[in-house]
Amino acid sequence: MPNVKLAFERYMDFVKIQRRESMLKWCLELPSCVLGPDTSIASNKLFRDTMPTSEIRKQGIAIPLVLKTIINPQLRTMVSIRKHLRLIKRDFTSTTTRFFDNNFDILIDGDTSDSQVREDAQQKYEDICSELKFFDNNYPEAFTPDIIMKVSKLFDWLYSNKQFSIANNLLHKICPNYDIFFKFNQYSKMIEVFDKFGKPDDLFQFCEVFKYDKIPNIWRKVDRLGNDESVTQLIKLSDVRLFEEAKLLLDNLLQDASPNGLKYFTFRVCSSLYKKFDSNSKNQLYDYLLHLSEPLKKFFPPSLISQLVATYSSDAKHDLDSQYLFLESFMKMHYNPDDINENSYQYKLISSLPKDSSPILKFKLWFDYCYNDEKLRYDRDIRPIIYLRNNKLHFVPRYFEKVLGFDTVKLNTVFSILIYTHSKYEPGSSLGQTFYQLKKKLLLPISGADKIGYLRSLTSCKKYSKAFNFLQQCLKENPEFETDETLNPILIVLAKNKDWSQLESIYNDRYEHNEVISKDQYITLFIALSIRPGTNKIIMELWENYLKRGFEPNDQILSSIILCFINNKSYEESLQWFTAYSHYNVDLTSKSYGLMLYALAGMKNTESIFRVLDELTKKSVRLPKNIFSPVFVQLAEMGDYKSIETILATYYPQFNLSVERDDTRWIMKSHYHANRFTLIIKDYMGMGEHEILYKDSLMALESAIKYSDVKTFEQVWTKAYAIHNLRGDLDIKAYIHYMAYWVRKYGAFGIEMKLNEIKLQLNCQTFPTILFNQMIFSCLRTHRPWLTKKVVRIALMHNVVPSPKTYSLILQSNVCMPWVARNSIDETVTILEEFLVNRKEDKFGKLNDDINPMSLKLVLKAVIKYQDVYEARRLFEIYVESSRDNLLDNLHILNIELMLLGEEERWVEFDGCYDRYMTLLFKLIEKARFRDKELNKRFDNDEFSRLDVHRDVYLRSRYDEYKIRNYKGTNAKIPNWIKKAHSDLWIYRLKQLEVAERLGEVNEIMKSLIAKGLVFDNKNLNETALFLSQRPEVLEEAASFIDRFILPHHIKERQFKLMRLRYTTDELPGIRKKSTYSFDREIYFEVMKNLSDTLNHRLTPEQRAELLNSISNSPNKYILKNMEQILKERRHIRSSYLQTKKLRTVFYRGIRSRMKAETKRKKKNMNMWRLKDSMDYKGRMQTLKKEMDYIIWKTHELTSGDGDDKHTRRIRQASKEVLELQREKHVVRGRMNELRREKNRQLKEIIEKDAAGRRGRSFKVGRLDLNQL
Repeated sequence: MPNVKLAFERYMDFVKIQRRESMLKWCLELPSCVLGPDTSIASNKLFRDTMPTSEIRKQGIAIPLVLKTIINPQLRTMVSIRKHLRLIKRDFTSTTTRFFDNNFDILIDGDTSDSQVREDAQQKYEDICSELKFFDNNYPEAFTPDIIMKVSKLFDWLYSNKQFSIANNLLHKICPNYDIFFKFNQYSKMIEVFDKFGKPDDLFQFCEVFKYDKIPNIWRKVDRLGNDESVTQLIKLSDVRLFEEAKLLLDNLLQDASPNGLKYFTFRVCSSLYKKFDSNSKNQLYDYLLHLSEPLKKFFPPSLISQLVATYSSDAKHDLDSQYLFLESFMKMHYNPDDINENSYQYKLISSLPKDSSPILKFKLWFDYCYNDEKLRYDRDIRPIIYLRNNKLHFVPRYFEKVLGFDTVKLNTVFSILIYTHSKYEPGSSLGQTFYQLKKKLLLPISGADKIGYLRSLTSCKKYSKAFNFLQQCLKENPEFETDETLNPILIVLAKNKDWSQLESIYNDRYEHNEVISKDQYITLFIALSIRPGTNKIIMELWENYLKRGFEPNDQILSSIILCFINNKSYEESLQWFTAYSHYNVDLTSKSYGLMLYALAGMKNTESIFRVLDELTKKSVRLPKNIFSPVFVQLAEMGDYKSIETILATYYPQFNLSVERDDTRWIMKSHYHANRFTLIIKDYMGMGEHEILYKDSLMALESAIKYSDVKTFEQVWTKAYAIHNLRGDLDIKAYIHYMAYWVRKYGAFGIEMKLNEIKLQLNCQTFPTILFNQMIFSCLRTHRPWLTKKVVRIALMHNVVPSPKTYSLILQSNVCMPWVARNSIDETVTILEEFLVNRKEDKFGKLNDDINPMSLKLVLKAVIKYQDVYEARRLFEIYVESSRDNLLDNLHILNIELMLLGEEERWVEFDGCYDRYMTLLFKLIEKARFRDKELNKRFDNDEFSRLDVHRDVYLRSRYDEYKIRNYKGTNAKIPNWIKKAHSDLWIYRLKQLEVAERLGEVNEIMKSLIAKGLVFDNKNLNETALFLSQRPEVLEEAASFIDRFILPHHIKERQFKLMRLRYTTDELPGIRKKSTYSFDREIYFEVMKNLSDTLNHRLTPEQRAELLNSISNSPNKYILKNMEQILKERRHIRSSYLQTKKLRTVFYRGIRSRMKAETKRKKKNMNMWRLKDSMDYKGRMQTLKKEMDYIIWKTHELTSGDGDDKHTRRIRQASKEVLELQREKHVVRGRMNELRREKNRQLKEIIEKDAAGRRGRSFKVGRLDLNQL
């Protein structure tokens, strides 16, 4: 279809070129035509001498030059000149093309003689008169658009062919309805026709019809009518400079017997005089006009009244009310409540008021004389409101309600109008919400239209959460709040807040039962459904119904469908939908171009992205900044910072976009996704406090938490906390990374205490799910999967609903370590199956996201290892069937499929899938390693440094791309998911090569893959060596492989280890760190044994000894030189290893015992802290102990006498006090015992409450209780 459209457009261009060529040919041949048959040779010679033909041709169609060349007076009187130059005696500079378009047939095919043209004109005039007889000039509304267009075109044709008399007759035929048939660009033509064949009354009738419209300066257009006395006086009046000169003329022109048109035009001239008079004359004219009679004031044009108002308002005595009364005196003369339209006098007057006039004055005039109490409905337009919006009268200043002086009823209507106008016609403006809140504050009644306007305003300002709460409140107060007026904002609010159940209910009520709905409601539903991924099927059904209703697609419909496919990650299908734009003749907008770039970025096709941007710059299309955000997201995930910098440097200036910190931050995000964390931390720590924004700190914290050493995070956190805690912008986003750090350093100890501190500090009631997801991820990174259950339990205690990401991390935790995976494989399969089978869904599709494909791959690997491949295949097929996203080009999904095919030994299917997988992987590697030649040509560091924001801290440092492009080890700085994508498939690839009898090509294949940027880990090399060593037929290839890919690195690693032992240090100057490749101990001995067995099987002992002796003197096959000695020492090494393992077990057993005791002590301290918070046990017990000590001291003091007689009486007297103290001591001791019992009781309650909470609080997926983990 696009090809057909293109061919048609080219054909139309060709037709236009043919027409233009014929016109140009006619113009260029005109001089010879003019001076050909009727002129003498001398005349022709005179013409050639005056202006050569070549010069005329150079001037194109500037035919008036021909007239200048004819300087002989006799030639100008010739009949042939009049005959042939009749059609071109006009201004060619502005109307030449239109003139030729209107007269093409006459110029090429017809006869251009006077008689023939006049006959054609008369015939056309008679034809139009025969049609006009069916219409009555007294009923102008009866004229149809067809007759109006015919009359207008006929007048233009008559004027262009100089048939002024017939044109004058046509004007008289439709008089006085000129305003219906003609537009402003035809006014001058009408005046010229009146001037040639009309009367002064025709001219005055013209002025009366267009009394309030802008018209040309008549006195500069008239020639013949300029001799009329009235017109002469008008011309004189327009040239006066003082009021004394104008007064007599005004008195003559404004007599009662003067035509109305003359009076209208006289006051137009007064309006122009008012502008050019000096202050004295202006004041005299002002007084003169105000003292005219009331009937004459009716002829004042709005432009004159606006100047009178300006003079009146300049007097400080005249306040707003006085100005309003002054204007009202003119408004009442013309006010007709039954005739209010865009041409009404009151509209003209308000529009003509000076810009510095009070907006309240304009609004008050509009409200009293334009607004006729129409009902405010959002599903239709109201003419007075349209005028209010177009003239910006709804932008009233603060406290306008006090200045207006309206009563409660009028003020209520005013607020409703303002809420309506701002919410409907000012998207993104919050003034509608402001007026709504002000109306509530003034205790004015809130109408249904006000609530609708408030909801629409919240939606347009993207305050979806607040809009959702308000919507629920309105539905609770009025269940019938959902109407045609409110349907559109309701759908958007429900979609943005993901209330799909209520949205499904509305869909079933309105759309499924074929209820008649409007095109706007269809568009809104398309937009709402495009927000949610996985709605492809329902949107296609809606699309079919939309076309059946006969609606034409527009950009909003098509862009919503494309966005739906993009959200579903069906990027190729989304690009195919762009052909619908050309099929339905819909213009591409900046939004649709942005979706195109988004889809190309999802496909990782940067070359096409740059081509599209080049085309857009050529077409001068302007793209806003938000278009590039999804593109930058996809590029950053690949670590492709060069493409981002190229867009910022090359295309931002061409789209007139400024590069800001939020744009350059994408460069650092690309470094983050490419594991280049050191660069981010270095830049952040080097920033000054004034340069750091909160987003910068969040990215630095997210990068620092990736380090194994927590000291880096502590340094970044100290700096970020000091800056943002002082600013007051620290929120839960920063504490997400802090809690991940806490779990990494302290495990599960003190998590609840820290969460309570965060609640108090941030005053938050709930925590986001991502907070606990990051804590679980920290458990996985520190190889402590047993902490996952504790974190999940704490999350459930805080009423956090687990997300699909949470389940993915739980599954990943269950298989992250071999012994954990082996013991919990049944539980893992149960969790996965329950999630896949019992996923929540509705009419629109799956509600929640899919399990992370990476987590699924790890789980299925464990299932293959500890159960069987058939169970893994069954789970994988369930996942594919229940998946919401498109899985065709997902690397992790293809990886799983390849593993299953390898385990099932379906090598033919494996080969095809492997080729597809490697094609996608090599594209990603090419981008990640910056080997894209097209991109390298576009990228220019010097050009980027010329940006006006080069002082940005994110642009100070440059990264060494050589390591990224050429480094072959496992430490290559490319994204981890790309680096490890091929690791699990290599062993299956070896088996497939063996079946294909290509195992001898392994060395060359691996060399080719490494050259293309693929990274092999140590496990791949070891399993390859073992695999080859087990095949006697590839002994030579096995030895060559080991010598080439493993042994050099292995020797370096052993040398480095030996030097570390010798010098007792980990840092050796000038020595690189140990290699990433080396032989695993067990595989090393196994490979040597396999090689020895192969030699024993293939050679006799004598041949074997001779071969090994020859190898020992050869520079190749190092792996076989010391094979005999290694095999002899293997038994000793094995026994030493077992003894070391036994000692290690005893050593770590003691460590575990101490760790258990430490854990028990920490748990006891935690319970005591909780008791302190609940009953202050420690403080109360301390008080009782002090009281007991005082009683014991007092008793001791009373009973410590020396036995003398003089103390006996004192002791007897104190005996009663001692008994009383003993009783008090007994009471205090009882209180202490009671406090201890209370402590033990509360401690028991805490423990039981925790256990009950773990038992009672649960979150189920199907039949599975998460608390049972």
